[in-house]
Amino acid sequence: MLKIINRTLIKFFISVIIFIIFIINTSYANIIKDFKISGNERISNQTIKLFSGYKVNDEIDNSKLNEIIKNLYETNFFKNISINFENNVLYINVSENPLIQSIIFTGIKKDSLVDVLKKIVFQKEKSSYVENKIKDDQ
Repeated sequence: MLKIINRTLIKFFISVIIFIIFIINTSYANIIKDFKISGNERISNQTIKLFSGYKVNDEIDNSKLNEIIKNLYETNFFKNISINFENNVLYINVSENPLIQSIIFTGIKKDSLVDVLKKIVFQKEKSSYVENKIKDDQ
């Protein structure tokens, strides 16, 4: 009889300890309460928030901060991105890639060949200038 009571007490204390650990871990979760975005000129704050993949009241940790940077770089709108999370505020500082106004092919007289080249190059008119893609196009 005493063994059964001891086992029950041990199970109870283990359950309480697990519950306390769970509460402590969830109480320290970082929640995004606000976004502060700087450095953007053409791209709106709302668009940057949307591209980040996160919104107010989402939980955040270091791996998710890295994911935000990756998400923003994948848009090809930015050449430099830095983020910081302090006091439940996600600070995003961006430096935008310039826009390509027009693409001119010189030395080619046949218009149909120019049209084919415009279709196969990665960088298009009115898109963001991404240096790696320019090298691929060359």
